[in-house]
Order: sequence, then C-alpha cells, then structure tokens
Amino acid sequence: MSALAVRAYEKIPLRLDYDRDIYGETVRDDRSLSMCVSAFHDGRLVTVCSEKVLEDVSIRVRDGGGNVLSEQTGITLSGSYTFLLEGDAEGTLSLTVRTESEVYHGEFSL
Repeated sequence: MSALAVRAYEKIPLRLDYDRDIYGETVRDDRSLSMCVSAFHDGRLVTVCSEKVLEDVSIRVRDGGGNVLSEQTGITLSGSYTFLLEGDAEGTLSLTVRTESEVYHGEFSL
C-alpha cells in the first residue's frame, strides 16, 4: 500500500512598502482602507491573491543571488493568479508584487 503525500500551501509573508516619492517628497500612505495582497506557495507553485481586481500587476521572483527566476508583467489580478517556477533553484527566494500604487515584498524557501 502506498501513502499519498498531501502538501498544504505555505503562506508567503508580504510586507507593504508604504513610503512613496511624490513630487520629490517621501510620504507615508496612511489610508484607513487599503487593499490586501497575499501570497502562498506549494513548492514551485506560487499563488498571489487580491481582495479586489488589480490591473497592470507585475510579479517577480529572484533567488538569493538576485537572479530573476520568474517575471510576470501586465497581469490583471482578479482574485488569484498562479504560476509555476521553472528551473531548479533552491534556498531563500524573494517575491515582489508591484501594483499601480504599491509594492509588496516577501521571502520564502524551497
């Protein structure tokens, strides 16, 4: 009898880059209502989720040496977007999700 391996998605903690340069000044976004972007992975399968529809989203995954492993641009994020990381990179990877107005950063390990 063989055992079936069941894997659960692991959450990728994302932090929002609040500071923005507007007209040459650095300001802090203190809006009380903001969108929430989250991310999960199951091995090389990565899912990015949003509470609302976001257009022209860019998603980038880099390895510890800064090499780009995956780059998705011009995405309309409607609920969730899933993609598979190609190649054999392992270790700590960084995930960047850029919307029209915000940038989210996170790290996860393979």
